[in-house]
Amino acid sequence: MIFQPLFAIATAVCLFYFLILTRSAVRRVFVLAFFGVGIVFILYPGVTNVLARWVGIGRGVDLILYVSTLFLFFLCFSFYLRFRDLEERHTRIVRELALRHPVQIDPGPVSTRARVEDPF
Repeated sequence: MIFQPLFAIATAVCLFYFLILTRSAVRRVFVLAFFGVGIVFILYPGVTNVLARWVGIGRGVDLILYVSTLFLFFLCFSFYLRFRDLEERHTRIVRELALRHPVQIDPGPVSTRARVEDPF
């Protein structure tokens, strides 16, 4: 049973790291709840079985798998929206800069050769 204490310590280190990084109070509460529940589930795995039976799922491992899958889908969707927002911002900035500072294209030297007319 050496895995549980080591994993709980690693999770606690991650908890404090993310608490230091976050500035918003709402995010700090979310980080504290997320990692706190994780530490409880690591140290007392029987709690997941009780919760799973309470919601109608057979095993605690299945409950954790379902919840983590939903969480990862939410995280991917959130990153997608953030990435799309950044793309739109960059597009607006580049358009604004292009309108403020247009680039003049030099046509080069004008050809002095006579043009051949199309007889048709």
